[in-house]
Amino acid sequence: MKRLERGRFQWPVEQDEPIQIDLEELKWLLDGYSIR
Repeated sequence: MKRLERGRFQWPVEQDEPIQIDLEELKWLLDGYSIR
């Protein structure tokens, strides 16, 4: 299981860099957790 660092997702620095998230992370995003 992954954990949030400082309450935020580790988002890529480059805007063009794709990321892969799992179903649980998608649910967190849809629930409104901050990603930046």
